[in-house]
Amino acid sequence: MISAIDAIVETSIDSTGPGIAVAVAQDGNCLHCKGYGFANLEWSNPVTTDTVFRLASLTKPFTATAVLLLEQEGRLRLSDPIARYVPDAPEDWHAITIEHLLTHTSGLKDYKNLDGFIRIWSRADLSPRELMTLFADLPLDFEPGARFSYTSSNYVLLGLLIEIISGVSYSEFIYRHIFTPLGMNNSHYMLQGIIIPRRAAGYVRVHQGYQIAPFRSVTTAYASGGLGSTVEDMLTWDRALRTHHLLSKETQERVFTPPILANGQTSIYGLGWYVENLQGHRVAYHPGDVEGFSALMAQFLDIPVTIVLLANVSHFDVQNLAMQISQVVL
Repeated sequence: MISAIDAIVETSIDSTGPGIAVAVAQDGNCLHCKGYGFANLEWSNPVTTDTVFRLASLTKPFTATAVLLLEQEGRLRLSDPIARYVPDAPEDWHAITIEHLLTHTSGLKDYKNLDGFIRIWSRADLSPRELMTLFADLPLDFEPGARFSYTSSNYVLLGLLIEIISGVSYSEFIYRHIFTPLGMNNSHYMLQGIIIPRRAAGYVRVHQGYQIAPFRSVTTAYASGGLGSTVEDMLTWDRALRTHHLLSKETQERVFTPPILANGQTSIYGLGWYVENLQGHRVAYHPGDVEGFSALMAQFLDIPVTIVLLANVSHFDVQNLAMQISQVVL
């Protein structure tokens, strides 16, 4: 199996280019954990299992867990309207519940798709409320609960909700209640100015090969995409989910149960995770992609197998690679 995975990964990357860290676990134990390619092309540092990558949207399951921890403490209910906690919320938002935000069924427009976002805002250091103002006055795309539409605006509001209820910053809450208790010592809120040991450099493909990815402020990703981690720490996270170390078994089952939409169909997104079928198995997964980094975690729900892929190049087809690896493992 290991040699087959090696062959699959090695044909998917440029041996002299940016790399990828791969982890395959069963019953919480690493079957195959390895780095391929380079974490830094200028210094030729190889990717290892403790190389730190940006998680991009793979941040969202952590944000969802933080909200559910507050629910377990009795400090909110998922049926609560977000306007109860954000007093200056627009009138259109009064029908949006916390669950709508978690499941991407709110109808909010995605601030990252706004004209001029990349050119004007993506390099700025914005507060959560400044991020909120980018989409607060925009009309909803549909009535809350009517359908699924993935938008990072939902998770910006969830990050703000966490701060309002807990009284600490989003990053501080994640460190206090998830990273530190689990011993995820190589996981971080990926601010540009702080020293993060073994942080991978991010790259984009160009005609001549590769170049350093354009700078994108972590504060504009915030609770929708601001975290970073290693495959080793992500396996620690996997074990915590499977053993209900943070969330109760009942809550965890709700996490992986997508809602019924207004048209009667079941959505494909639960509380922070996509949930679909793969080769006859239910799989909870989440991809991530930001300038310079690609990520994916897939947790099989009916068998104790997990796959984590973290790469330091944009638009790496992590879903296809995970599919190939899963065929070998299963």
